[in-house]
Amino acid sequence: YLLHKSKCHLAVQTPGSLLMVTASCSTRMETLPLWFTCREPKISKLVRQTVLKHQPPSRKSPLHRVYSFYQPSSAEGVRTGSVATALAELPPGFHHQYTIIEYECASPLYQSSGSTRRTCLRTGRWSGRHLSCSPVCGKLSVNSLSLTQTRWPWHTAIYHHLPDYHSHEQTWQLVCSGALVSQHTALVPAHCVTEPGQRETVQTSDLRVVLGKHHISDLRDSKRLQHMQVSEILVHPSYDPNTFNSDIAILKLLDKARITEFVFPVCLPHVQGGEVTTKQAYITGWPAADLHNPSPDTDSEVAHTGVIELGNVAQCERQYAQQGVPISITDNMLCGRQHPISSTIVCPAKTGGIVFLPSDSQMRSMSLPEHRRVEEAVSEPSWKLLGLVSFGYNLQSCNPGLFTVYTRVANFKNWIERNSK
Repeated sequence: YLLHKSKCHLAVQTPGSLLMVTASCSTRMETLPLWFTCREPKISKLVRQTVLKHQPPSRKSPLHRVYSFYQPSSAEGVRTGSVATALAELPPGFHHQYTIIEYECASPLYQSSGSTRRTCLRTGRWSGRHLSCSPVCGKLSVNSLSLTQTRWPWHTAIYHHLPDYHSHEQTWQLVCSGALVSQHTALVPAHCVTEPGQRETVQTSDLRVVLGKHHISDLRDSKRLQHMQVSEILVHPSYDPNTFNSDIAILKLLDKARITEFVFPVCLPHVQGGEVTTKQAYITGWPAADLHNPSPDTDSEVAHTGVIELGNVAQCERQYAQQGVPISITDNMLCGRQHPISSTIVCPAKTGGIVFLPSDSQMRSMSLPEHRRVEEAVSEPSWKLLGLVSFGYNLQSCNPGLFTVYTRVANFKNWIERNSK
């Protein structure tokens, strides 16, 4: 406490006696310790705290009985009195010794890191570690009974500022899909944010990332949308615009995305690289209909989601060669096509898209028609990103039997995490 010029009296109540402590204060301000106190730790708005009542340590523990056997009862009384002294009124933001504060994240969309229970110690410090809350990745807070109705909160819409050939003016046009992986970071195919056939990126001012979008028409999602500017574009150093190897880029958002049930990051793969054991996955992307003049109340208004089967590399390369497009599938690529059980046709080679699957799942739900098992798959605890649509061929027919090539995200996990901080 800061004591002013006066005689300062501090009453201390102890069992069976009243002790009066008198302190003479000088004309200057001076600080005198009031027993043991702790300044309340600062927390963010994402953290909720509960201050519990002053709780001195129990004096009935076996360890205390051992110590008290060698100490006179009078000393016991004095120590108890010193604890009682700490019950004097403290200034705002300070707590008595042995005060306990419990913490939790204010929203179920966040997970805590640090100590959820901290105690004010005799040293004037708090036990444990500072608690912070960060978004839980890959969580669906709104479940749907069908793939068409499911809103994937990590699916982003990437817009370019391009000339409109009808009005001859610059307009924002939806060009591809991306995946939100943190509040500041979205992943996209590198070819989506570079000049055609080059490694040179487009201007950040010519890019917009729209979060929370499910309908093509913004009017349907206006209250849920977040329009984000891009501060930086990071193309993977190994990206080859001719072979599309390492076709991946990071978009750093100028502002932090606001986490809601409609805007949420997807999980990255657990480990760098590793073998892909799953044979099926989900894909979502924007429909191949007219993106700028959608018809009202039609399926083409919403993002399309379907089921794909991952194919054999040799089979994929053979199909491309038969179409006169010889390619080499690298270790950074995956190959897939529409699964026979998928009732929704997605044209990823035309519109782009992202590929994901339930984390730690063998996709058992895919063994039955999707409309009967979607709810089971969607109820999985978390979802992880598997791939980004890279390229395909025969864009006019949208044949579900044709293979599409995806960027294998797991091979870039370390690079993504290193550049997302």
